[in-house]
Amino acid sequence: MVDKGFAARLKILADALDLKQHNIYKDMKTSSARVSNVFNSVNNPSYEFLQSFLTAYPNVNINWLLTGEGEMLLNDNNVVREPDERKWNSADLRKRVDHIEAFLREKFKGF
Repeated sequence: MVDKGFAARLKILADALDLKQHNIYKDMKTSSARVSNVFNSVNNPSYEFLQSFLTAYPNVNINWLLTGEGEMLLNDNNVVREPDERKWNSADLRKRVDHIEAFLREKFKGF
C-alpha cells in the first residue's frame, strides 16, 4: 500500500522551498523516474531514497516528512540545500541513518 501522505508532504516541502522535481533528482543524484514515482504515489520511498534525500537536504526533519509530526525543517531558516562541499561527519550521519532505520522497522514490521 502506497503512503500518499508522504507524497503530499514532499510536495508541500517542495512548494515551500521552491524546489522542482528536477532540482530534487539532481541534488539526490538519482533518476527522474525514481523521484517522480514517489511524488506521484506510485511507490513508497525506499530506504535508499530517504538516505539520498537526507544527504541532499540535511535540514529537512525526517520525522515530519514521514509522519507529518513536528516542524518541516530542523532549523528556523528555509535553506535546505547546502554547498556540495559540506561533508557530514560519520557520527552525525550514523545517528540519522539509525533513526531512519528504527522508524522504518517500526512502521513496516508487519510486512
